[in-house]
Amino acid sequence: MLRIFVLTDMRYNKYLAFGGKEEKYEVLESEAKELPVVFMGAFQRPSLYTFFTGKEAMAISSLYSRQTQFDLWQFEKKYHNKPVFISANPKGNSQIYPSDTEQFGGFITDNLQTVNRMKINFSLTQQKLHHGDSVNISFTLDNNYDFDIDFNHQQFPVDFCMVFLKDEKVHIHKVLPEKTIGIISGGNTISGRISTVIPVLAEGKYNFGLSLNNFFGPSLNSRFVKIKIVNND
Repeated sequence: MLRIFVLTDMRYNKYLAFGGKEEKYEVLESEAKELPVVFMGAFQRPSLYTFFTGKEAMAISSLYSRQTQFDLWQFEKKYHNKPVFISANPKGNSQIYPSDTEQFGGFITDNLQTVNRMKINFSLTQQKLHHGDSVNISFTLDNNYDFDIDFNHQQFPVDFCMVFLKDEKVHIHKVLPEKTIGIISGGNTISGRISTVIPVLAEGKYNFGLSLNNFFGPSLNSRFVKIKIVNND
């Protein structure tokens, strides 16, 4: 079950120029009620939500954001397969955003699934790669949770991805392991192989890794190794 809320209230428009933070989070609380609130990205919003309301909140980081103290606390593990309020624009924007009125996007899910604590180990022997080069990458995927992870989850499906980091840009490319991944039981490790090609990227040095990508964005699941993309030798 997934229920979407978009709330607009002219009463709070006057607070935009002066912050109006307490009122903003209290309005969000009126929709989340007693449910914990899951934010995406930075730690400030869940910290402020808890400060103003006394209710539990947490952040889910991704490769598009920095890791925070919530990655140490890992509160989200308590709510796997349970109801939470996710503070995100129904169109996918992760922010509580102001417009001409105070507006919030978010939805209630009764079946939270995250994959940030899973670990991928992989082997990549090449350090210099060309566009279109075939690569074969062996990997192991550790489910460090005490519960199962379903890659075909109805609300939070999971994709396996190659990641290329250059400067502040994150390039994500979905890949398909040779054997389809379905459900990985809690505490289990699977092994697999990826056969794919290097996508078209600008020449230069990159940090390369593997990631699990879902509603919350590509997560930090593996180490990164240095590679170089070239057009010509």
